Amino acid sequence: MKLLSDVADPLLFASLFWLYAEIHYKFKGVYSRLKKAAPEIIADVPRRLRPGAALPVLLLVKDADRFPVEIIQVVVEVAWRGEQRSHTYALNQRVAQLFWWQTFHVEVPVDWVGWITVDVRLQGRARGRAFQVRNDNYACTSHAPFRVWRAEHDLPATPGWCFGEFHCHSNYTNDQVEFGAPLEPTVRLARALGLRFFCATDHSYDLDDLPDDYLRNDPELRKWHRFREEVAQLNRRHHDFVVVPGEE
Repeated sequence: MKLLSDVADPLLFASLFWLYAEIHYKFKGVYSRLKKAAPEIIADVPRRLRPGAALPVLLLVKDADRFPVEIIQVVVEVAWRGEQRSHTYALNQRVAQLFWWQTFHVEVPVDWVGWITVDVRLQGRARGRAFQVRNDNYACTSHAPFRVWRAEHDLPATPGWCFGEFHCHSNYTNDQVEFGAPLEPTVRLARALGLRFFCATDHSYDLDDLPDDYLRNDPELRKWHRFREEVAQLNRRHHDFVVVPGEE
């Protein structure tokens, strides 16, 4: 799931390193507790929220091209020191693509400073049956609420200093084991953290795969070229943020 490292508490210098577990590939002779006939459904949030920023809540659905679902509604509950706010988003949307995502921007009261808990609940339908998801639909996770540090001050810096992340994966990392979040929502969550750039260092062995088959290489390198094009488009659109293209 999401991995974020905290250098200091309560000043959380949060690092991006989004990787989620692939649940549909099974290695020969190896039992998988994660494998299920359903898409991966994951909610995610930044570990830190800079002052004045709305809280971006990412909802990511992967492999719905193989396992279509209908998302009926999403409820985001935020709580702080006994206070609670609930936000309901009615979607009523059929999802049937490899990567689908939506970001909900939740306004947080200005006096909510310190630890905030975030709980994301989804109601959906698949193969004629209703289902519910709390934060993710993995078989072996706690599904516990997220904890987000709402900062009172910006990250400390001298003039001209920019905070960023030098190692981050996107959905161009997609293989038998793991995958990342799409670039656009990653930019949104990174900006909410207080970052000004990140380096998208996706796996070289993923970037040379066929767009629809991570088990076969693509001599035309279409994923690599599409990755470079998407990064360029994002950098043209976001004038105060930079995505640095790279590979691992």
